[in-house]
Amino acid sequence: MTEHDFKILIDKYLSGKCSDEEEKAIEFWYAVSEEEHVIDRSTLNLHKKQIREDLSKEIKRKPKVFKFNNYWKVAATAIVASAIAMAIYFNQNPKTLLLSEVPTIMPVKDQVELKLADGKTIVINPKIKQDITTSDGLSIRVDEQGNLLYQQEAVNTSDAPIAYNTLTTPKGTISSILLADGSKVTLNAASSLRFPSRFQQDKREVYLEGEGYFEIKKTANHSSFIVNSKQQSVKVLGTKFVVKNYVGEAESRTTLVEGKVEVSALKANHSLILSPGQEATLNASGLIKREYDESSLAWINNDFIFINADLAEICVELERWYDVKFKIDNDIEKKRFTGAIAKNKSLQEILNIMSSSQKLHFRINAKTIYVSNF
Repeated sequence: MTEHDFKILIDKYLSGKCSDEEEKAIEFWYAVSEEEHVIDRSTLNLHKKQIREDLSKEIKRKPKVFKFNNYWKVAATAIVASAIAMAIYFNQNPKTLLLSEVPTIMPVKDQVELKLADGKTIVINPKIKQDITTSDGLSIRVDEQGNLLYQQEAVNTSDAPIAYNTLTTPKGTISSILLADGSKVTLNAASSLRFPSRFQQDKREVYLEGEGYFEIKKTANHSSFIVNSKQQSVKVLGTKFVVKNYVGEAESRTTLVEGKVEVSALKANHSLILSPGQEATLNASGLIKREYDESSLAWINNDFIFINADLAEICVELERWYDVKFKIDNDIEKKRFTGAIAKNKSLQEILNIMSSSQKLHFRINAKTIYVSNF
């Protein structure tokens, strides 16, 4: 918003020409001045004379609503508060709409892709029955529940070089793969698993980007199973666990359901052993062990569960499921929520619940949702 735009909006308000939404935005702009804010020196000089005069007039006209002791503080607060800037943007930009004004936004249901070692890509539609067998013995089918299953018919003991296939799930989609050894991997939305067309006899190794739930089978020779990701590796024998390691996120997480795993930080040369009920988080502070809560496993049951989660974290999860982008006012990114809802609900239903509990305001332009504090 430019200085000129801001002055026009103030003038419209004082002359009674604002729309209902513009009037609410301006009145909210005045009201927040009672809160404490850090004032930037350059901002104090912005709109110096005109804003002081406008505020003085408005205080005389509506003394019960506006109670200020420092006009300069009010002016600076109003301009620098990003929530207010967002509100004014909503009213000035005709392209943004209330979520109630657009069609219901449901989870994305795009097709899963399996890229084979020979470069061929197979598009999998869970609604269409498929039985595909590749040259190296990989079979693909859809089970009775609509889950996608990929299975290597047998462990190949050939001395031929090991080739890798990659399973990729798009946003809004969860998919499963049954590996050559009988281990099952369930991939969360926007994730990929790189796995060999055959496993070595003494070591089973895969590569994960995103989030996956692993149900690992023990082998007769007790070969280890290793899940590699960008920041860490997880080594197991037979167990159930979740690894979360999305590109662009500062933290990796390993959650143990059954058995025992060893988590190793690749750059820090540090490892630890997890017992059931524990999880390891890896971030800038290092590798840390703690007890996990049900939110770590909620996605496996097709649920969202947030326990004291901040708004920015929640929006990242919603972006992966509904294929939208959130732009959040910096002042409210750390607002916290606790709650649960099924992932088959519309985005509007989820945001309405969040709005009622924390008085948030959502508007949308194309696939971008703007969040402000009202």
